[in-house]
Amino acid sequence: MMYYYSTRNGIVTTHSGIEIDCDGFENVRVHFERPRKDGGNGFDFADIRLPDYDIYKSFGFDEDELLALTRYARNNAFLFWEFAAKGGGENA
Repeated sequence: MMYYYSTRNGIVTTHSGIEIDCDGFENVRVHFERPRKDGGNGFDFADIRLPDYDIYKSFGFDEDELLALTRYARNNAFLFWEFAAKGGGENA
């Protein structure tokens, strides 16, 4: 399940709860999404995995935007982890 976190500059940010990967480590997925900038159908998106800030899927965001989204994820990581542990920001 993904939980709403924020909308900033037309980009909606959501995050998962704490998940356990195949190696037994905890992680949180952060998803960024906006309507296509070129006016096409669908959405641009980027998925980042915490704590390593790995962008493991993206479409439509350029390199500078991906760097900005990674920086946003780093700056808000404490809250992502806190909210993920409590089942989303509305439950924190």
